[in-house]
Amino acid sequence: MSFEKDVANAEINKAALMPSVLTALIIDAIIVSFSLLYFGADFEFYIIGIAIACILVMLIAAGSKMFILKHTTLALTEKRIYGKTGIINTKSMDSPISKINSISVEQGFWGKVFHYSTVSVSTSSGNYKFAYIENADSFKEKTMDQIEAYENDKLKNQAAMLADSLS
Repeated sequence: MSFEKDVANAEINKAALMPSVLTALIIDAIIVSFSLLYFGADFEFYIIGIAIACILVMLIAAGSKMFILKHTTLALTEKRIYGKTGIINTKSMDSPISKINSISVEQGFWGKVFHYSTVSVSTSSGNYKFAYIENADSFKEKTMDQIEAYENDKLKNQAAMLADSLS
């Protein structure tokens, strides 16, 4: 296999943890509020259990998202695009530039707030989504540039072969 130069690496936005952290804080506030209502004056007696419940909610919410962020990669070389996502159920792709049908960028509410997007890559072998990408528009632009460069090289090679066969 020939050496391939990296053109772009998609960066994972760590701020993608914030919606999970905010959700966990809201759930923690609800736990504390209901605990105050339910236990009343005995609230101090149950404070350790309530604190443990709040910490568990935070760990589950933010921890699961952190694992997803740590296990998402997306990169572009001169000749191919490759990526992997998932922890237990992993989905990976490794596709030549010539097999990319389309690449799109989606951004929801939290993505707009915290500056991350989902990159969708459609190839001849399937569709792949990579979430929480920080530089998604730049990555898409570089991918499109590589596709165009590949097509131009292909046309030049065909023209050279035709010129050689005519002479």
